Amino acid sequence: MQSIDDVSLDVLSIVFTGKNEDLFKLRDVFNSNISDKFNIHLMAMQTRAEYMLEVLQKNGDKFEGLKFYCKSKNIDLKDVVAIGDDSNDKNIIKNCGLGIAMINAIPDVKDVAKLISKKDNNNNGAIEILKEVLW
Repeated sequence: MQSIDDVSLDVLSIVFTGKNEDLFKLRDVFNSNISDKFNIHLMAMQTRAEYMLEVLQKNGDKFEGLKFYCKSKNIDLKDVVAIGDDSNDKNIIKNCGLGIAMINAIPDVKDVAKLISKKDNNNNGAIEILKEVLW
């Protein structure tokens, strides 16, 4: 294999874990070289004091999967509620009918959300905000 263009596998996702500063460097390399073909997300891990760098096919993110599902069930995206907190949630929150960011979401996610929860995802924030908007 000489370049990423030589890859013919059906790879959906590659995940790297490690120190934030190391993954920042790797993310910058990926953004400079393959961001036209892949989505790159750097996220804090909830269960460990490490970070996760996720590389996904352009059509492999949550929003693309949701669009496919909604189309198959004849559901309009404006009728969908999405909740998230990190960079891999930004596209789905931005493009659904009601995008909700958790209070502990990164700023980029909060910027595209229509609502922000009052509690984080470790304190029933998703349940509380859903009760607010659905009932």
